[in-house]
Amino acid sequence: MINLEELSYFLIRSRRAKLVCEEKKKLQKNDGCTLFSYSEEIVQYSSESTGFFMRTETEIIRKLKEPIWTMSCNGGMLPSHHENKEFTKKTYTFLKQALSYMHVLEPYRGPQEYKEKEFEYFNFWEGNMAHFTGKETISECRKVVYEQKYIGGLII
Repeated sequence: MINLEELSYFLIRSRRAKLVCEEKKKLQKNDGCTLFSYSEEIVQYSSESTGFFMRTETEIIRKLKEPIWTMSCNGGMLPSHHENKEFTKKTYTFLKQALSYMHVLEPYRGPQEYKEKEFEYFNFWEGNMAHFTGKETISECRKVVYEQKYIGGLII
């Protein structure tokens, strides 16, 4: 039996380790993808992502090398911002800040709401760690500039 609370805490520790590596620019790159892995004893986390304006990411948690949980995300900047690399970087910096406040029992992405200066982050989801779907958005001055959908849960 998988303890969902322990799984949540492990996921948060894994993602925080990933954020530290991103800040230090120490993530592994391979064939256009960014790879990250983290492990504690018999549990491993891995993440693979690609893209810039529009991105996709898959996270997998394994126990004794067997996949037990996954989440996939797809989305990014709205098309009207695809030519603005500097604004996109600023938006993604804000996104990383929001993601650092994920809730322990609901660590799907970030918190339900996070605001700083002109940016607002909103995260809506249904379900629990066993099975969930969700959507996150970022607005600048109350106009949506980024959106991403995600889905995941236990692998049985």
